[in-house]
Amino acid sequence: MDATDNEQTVLNIIAVAGEAKSHCYRAIHEIAAGRPAEAERCLKTAEQLLQEVHRVHLGLLGGGIPGDPRLLFLLVHAEDIFMTTMTEKELLKNLIRTGLLRPPKPADK
Repeated sequence: MDATDNEQTVLNIIAVAGEAKSHCYRAIHEIAAGRPAEAERCLKTAEQLLQEVHRVHLGLLGGGIPGDPRLLFLLVHAEDIFMTTMTEKELLKNLIRTGLLRPPKPADK
């Protein structure tokens, strides 16, 4: 894999991890709107995207990264987005599972 391929792979990690993060935050909005099944669907989609990122990330690391400082900077950024999104997804799953994050009660009339 040449430097251009590595750069495209890293940029793809950033994009897909960012998409997964968006699904996690959408899950919060779905819970707030009283749609827990939709929230679960969002988290499942995020999990699938993160599994793909993990596979690509491991492949990239296994192939070795050339010493291009720009590529290394992009890789660190990609890893930051990837790891924080994985953490946020697990936190959201646990908040939902424990009932700490649930739909708001209807307002009294």
